[in-house]
Amino acid sequence: MKALTEMSKEPIYNIRSVVERTGIPAETIRAWERRYGFPDPFRAPNGYRLYSEDEIAALNWLKVQTDSGMSIGQAVHLLAALRERGEQPFEVPAGLEYAPGPDEDPELLRDELHDHLVSLNEDGATAILRRAFARLPLSVVLLDIISPTLVQIGQGWHDGIVPVAVEHFSTQVCRAHIIHAMEERSNGTRKGRIIAACAPGEWHEIGLLMLTFLLRNQGWGVTYLGANLSLERFSEVMETLKPHLVLFSASSPESANNLMELIGVLDKAEPPKPLIGLGGQAFLTDPTLANRIPGTFFGPRADDAVHQIEGILASQIKQ
Repeated sequence: MKALTEMSKEPIYNIRSVVERTGIPAETIRAWERRYGFPDPFRAPNGYRLYSEDEIAALNWLKVQTDSGMSIGQAVHLLAALRERGEQPFEVPAGLEYAPGPDEDPELLRDELHDHLVSLNEDGATAILRRAFARLPLSVVLLDIISPTLVQIGQGWHDGIVPVAVEHFSTQVCRAHIIHAMEERSNGTRKGRIIAACAPGEWHEIGLLMLTFLLRNQGWGVTYLGANLSLERFSEVMETLKPHLVLFSASSPESANNLMELIGVLDKAEPPKPLIGLGGQAFLTDPTLANRIPGTFFGPRADDAVHQIEGILASQIKQ
């Protein structure tokens, strides 16, 4: 169990997640904010309130005090006094740490999501995804639930078991939920700008979209340009945004080879020129592509790619 002083102060949780983790109604949390100045959530550019683990832990502590008979005004005053003295004589309730219950087990959620998607049950899939995003860590939702589910459905289509319509439906449902959840996160609290796009002719964007989400969740400013990017006049985009890193994704050798045009685009770019990152199944299928196309291949897993990207950007931004 973590002490409150060890909890992250990064604002990443929306109000729905806070309600799930504390049992305190959203109206009550907002009333405490208005009357007592706590919590003090970060406001994202879209107006959404975002809370940290530290604030969730403190809200749980406040709930314990009020449930024991203390008024909320007294509890907030005591909390402020304790923090002013540097004292934190309470720990985070066990429910705040990630220990999935019966309805939060990633494997079970993955199976349920798969069944709803292949049955074209959008309401059922939506319920699973909403529960997952509200209760589980982001990396678990993306990498342990959504990604393997879509891989399984894609393999089923490849094997002739799943209709192509189901594969498209599944991708679009998951994509919509990822984008919606991503809109509730702030974009760009850290120094540095990233552009992310699929290679020309590449329409499979889920992997890059998840990487973009994870990077934004870490505070990086990422401009997501989507599928099938045209490299025509791309140098103008780079001149406008002046990115430190450009990420390209390709699932097929054909779309990866289209990135060869990058050489010409980069030659025309004004210094300092951005770093180029590569990802996608194409570079696993044909490892020689990473040698022919200018850029760094960040590997198959999005979470590993995030760590590599952060290390590279940290060194580049210091220069």
